[in-house]
Amino acid sequence: MAVPPPDRRCGVWAGILCPTLCALLLVAGPGAEASTPGSQLWVRSYNGLANREDKAYSVQVSPDGSKVFVAGWSTGTTSGLDYATLAYSATTGAQLWVSRYNGPGNGVDQIYSVKVSPDGSKVFVTGWSRGTTSGLDYATLAYDATTGAQLWESRYNGPGNRADQAFSLAVSPDGYQVFVTGHSWATPAVGFSGYDYATLAYDATTGAQLWVSRYDPAGRQDDAHTVKVSPDGTKVFVTGLSVGTSGHNDYATLAYDATTGAQLWESRYEGLGIGADARTMDVSPDGTEVFVTGTFTVVPKEGNSTSCHVTSGDYNWATVAYAAATGTQLWVSTYDGPAQSADTPTSLAVSRDGTKVVVTGGSRGTTSNWDYATVAIAA
Repeated sequence: MAVPPPDRRCGVWAGILCPTLCALLLVAGPGAEASTPGSQLWVRSYNGLANREDKAYSVQVSPDGSKVFVAGWSTGTTSGLDYATLAYSATTGAQLWVSRYNGPGNGVDQIYSVKVSPDGSKVFVTGWSRGTTSGLDYATLAYDATTGAQLWESRYNGPGNRADQAFSLAVSPDGYQVFVTGHSWATPAVGFSGYDYATLAYDATTGAQLWVSRYDPAGRQDDAHTVKVSPDGTKVFVTGLSVGTSGHNDYATLAYDATTGAQLWESRYEGLGIGADARTMDVSPDGTEVFVTGTFTVVPKEGNSTSCHVTSGDYNWATVAYAAATGTQLWVSTYDGPAQSADTPTSLAVSRDGTKVVVTGGSRGTTSNWDYATVAIAA
């Protein structure tokens, strides 16, 4: 699953996952200039209706820096897991509102992404929600950013009428469209081969579905993890995992026309040819390049004299740059941690001037188990 990074334009914020509470810790943000750099300004927690499992999964800051929005899931009294979206004052941490959503199936409802409209008036969330007879569906909601009132709800049940799970959401620069991606069950299907990329566009004002584009190149498993929009709003980019004709996982990165949903290009990256999984992506500030990062499995190939120090579960990072206009691969940068074992990136960002790509995630140390690892790459 893709875990979208916080918006780095408005300070550094961290969403906290814990067994029983949704919490937000402000490390630094608007108005922090008078405080000691890195000092904690406030911390708030949210305990849901059932005093049980509540987990925050995504965080965003309003364009003017006055509000913080946190979204995830929270146990209801009789409804299982529900969507839970909260707004806080960025200055004091005071809770401004909380909005909960229990889908029509009265079952599992889990948010995986929250975004704010460019004018700061709306908050959008997406994830998956149990339907009455449709299994899990995409469920995308819009809220009034000031009051938390629900403005609209749009659900998507794919052709397989089974598991449809949204992982990522993006808003067009003009605020008129909302884009959602994830995986959606096709029909007929056997096992996990039924999952396809499914990317949708909605009218940001009404929630009306504008288009849907599905991707299933080989009739195998395809899981989209992240969606981004070009700075000029003309293109939508999606990346994730796709099983190719070889039977192995590849990165599969696609570009769509933002107005029509027509696919503009497709680029695949297979690593060493035996397994690769794209986790997240970003677009350069000038919109000319797309950067994708994820993992690829490392094993020695027959006839390759280079030792790849491989054991079971050995995988490295691979960050790939593409031309946004054509999908042409520009470069690949890999990282193998000191233990030469499991390395998993979780987030990627591009510097404001577009000269650096920064990737962070987990990496095995030689004696320290899992460590943070952060790598800066020349763009």
